Amino acid sequence: MTADNDYVARILSDSSLVSKDAVSADDVRRLVARRVNLCQEQIRAAYEEISQLRSLHNSLATVNRLPPELLSHVFSYLHDLPRKNVDLIRATHICKHWRAVALKDPSLWSKFSLHHTKAVKQYLERSKGHLLSLSLIGLEPSRTVNQIRPVINRIRSLHITSSEKDCIQYVFSLLTAVPAPALEELHVKYKNPHDFIRYDIFSHSWSRIKFVKPTFGGNHRLRSLLLHEVPFLFRPPATLVNFEFQATRFSLPSLTTLLDVFGSCPLLETISLSGDCELSEYEGIIHDKVPLPRLLSLTLHTFWKPSDPPQDATSTSAATILSFLLPQNTSIHIHTRDDGPGGLWRILPEYVPAAPVLRGLEGLRRLELSFSLGRISLRADHALEETFQTPALNITTSDVETYPLRNPAFGDWRFSTSHIERLVLANAMRRSSVVPDPIVSPEPWIAALGQLSQLRTLCVVSLIPVETAYLLEALSKTGSDMLCPRLSTLEFIDLDLQHEQCRDRVLELLLVRSSEKEGEGLERVEMANCGLDLTDSLKETLGRRGVELDWGED
Repeated sequence: MTADNDYVARILSDSSLVSKDAVSADDVRRLVARRVNLCQEQIRAAYEEISQLRSLHNSLATVNRLPPELLSHVFSYLHDLPRKNVDLIRATHICKHWRAVALKDPSLWSKFSLHHTKAVKQYLERSKGHLLSLSLIGLEPSRTVNQIRPVINRIRSLHITSSEKDCIQYVFSLLTAVPAPALEELHVKYKNPHDFIRYDIFSHSWSRIKFVKPTFGGNHRLRSLLLHEVPFLFRPPATLVNFEFQATRFSLPSLTTLLDVFGSCPLLETISLSGDCELSEYEGIIHDKVPLPRLLSLTLHTFWKPSDPPQDATSTSAATILSFLLPQNTSIHIHTRDDGPGGLWRILPEYVPAAPVLRGLEGLRRLELSFSLGRISLRADHALEETFQTPALNITTSDVETYPLRNPAFGDWRFSTSHIERLVLANAMRRSSVVPDPIVSPEPWIAALGQLSQLRTLCVVSLIPVETAYLLEALSKTGSDMLCPRLSTLEFIDLDLQHEQCRDRVLELLLVRSSEKEGEGLERVEMANCGLDLTDSLKETLGRRGVELDWGED
C-alpha cells in the first residue's frame, strides 16, 4: 500500500471491518467507493448551502426587489445592444432569480439575430409561441437561416442587412416557399450596390444581377416595407403603413407605378423615396391625384431627371407632390439638386390662395432660410419657437448654379405667408466670404419680405456685408413702402455691422423703426458678435422709445 498508513488505519477503524489483517482488496475498494460517495454528497450539500446563502444575499440587492415584470422589462433593453443574443443569455447566468425571471418571459426570447445555430435553437425553444422579430446581418450559413423555416408563420418582423446577394436571395426564396401570415415588417438593405452590375467572362458583356421575386406564400399583413438597393419586386398589400425605398444604382419605379401602389395603400402614414427617376408622363399624371388621408410624412430625397418637362418649367418634385391629395398634418421633406430656372422656388407647386394644393402649409408661423454657394435650404413650421418635432416643410437643394439672392424667383414662397411671425435668414458661409456675383440692389429682399405682413421677429445670421447693407436698406423704407409693419424684434448675429456699407444703414434702421408711440415699432434689438457700439445719445433715444437693447459678447 502506498497510501498513508495512519489514514488507512483510521478509515478502517471507523468502518465495520474490525481487523485490518482480514481486509481484502475488494473490501477496501467498496469502502473507498462508499467514502467517496459520502464526501461527494457532503460537497454537494455544501455547495447547495452556499448557493442558498448567496441567493439570500442577492435577494437583498435593490435590483432584485423589483417586481419580476419590471426586471423582465429591464432585460428587454438588451435587445438594443450589438450582441443582443449573447448579452441576454449572459444575463441568465448572473443569478438564479435573474435566470428564473428571464426564462419565464417568452417575449424576451422572441427577438434575436440569426448569428449562431445553437443560440437560435435556444431562442426558438424559449420564445414558445410568441411572434418573432428577427434580424440578419451579413452572410449567415444557410443552416442557420433554415432554422426559421418551421416557424416562419410566427415571424412578425424580419430585418436583413447583407453585402451578399445570395443571402438575400435565400430569404426571399424562403418567403416565397413558406406562408408568412404574421409578417408585418420587412426591411431589406443590400450593402454592396456595386454588385448590381457584373461582367460575364463567357459572353464578354455586362449584366444586371436579378433578385428572386418573393411572392409571399399565404396572406400577409405587411405594415412596414423598407428596401435599400433592392429592386421593387412585389406589390405590397393594402395594410401597408410605412414605405421607404432607396436606390442609388438603378432608377426608382416610374411615377405611374408608384402612384398605382400608393393608391392601393390607403393606410400609408410615411413615404420616403430616395434615388433617380425618369419621368416622361407628367401631364397625364399631375391631375390624377391619389388620396393619402393618413399620410404624416412625405420624403423625396430624389434627383429627378425629367425627359419631357412641362412648358411652365415646373419641377418634377412639384409634379410629384401635385399627384397626391395630402391631409393637413402632412410634413414634407425634399432634398434634390437644382432643378433649373427657379431652383428651390419651383420645387413646390404654385400657390393659389383660393385653392391651396398643400393644406398642411396653411397657417405657418416660423420660416428659416439658409443659403450658401451651391446650396440652399428652407424650413417652415406652425410652431413659433424651435422644437424637436419634425417641421411641416423642409427643403434642401444642392448643386445650385445661381447664387440664391441672384435668382429671379427669390422670395416666391409658394405657400401662404400671411401668418409668418418669425423669419431666420442665414448665410452658411463666413461673413467675410466673397460671393462671385453679389446682389446690386435691395430688390431681392423687398421681394422676399414684401409678403410677410405679420412678421414680428427677424433673425439675421452671418450675411456678408453687401447682403446685410441691402437688407438694412430694404427694412428702412417708410410710408407705403414699409416692409413688415408689425416688426418688433431684431436679432443680428455674426454680422459685420461696423463695415462701411452697413454702419450708417443700421443706425438709420434703428431710428426709423422705433417709435414714441407705445406698442408700435421696435421693442427689442439683440446683437451678438457684430462689432457695433452705439453712442450714448442713440442709446438714450432708443431707451426713451421703449426699445430694449441686448448686446451679446463679441
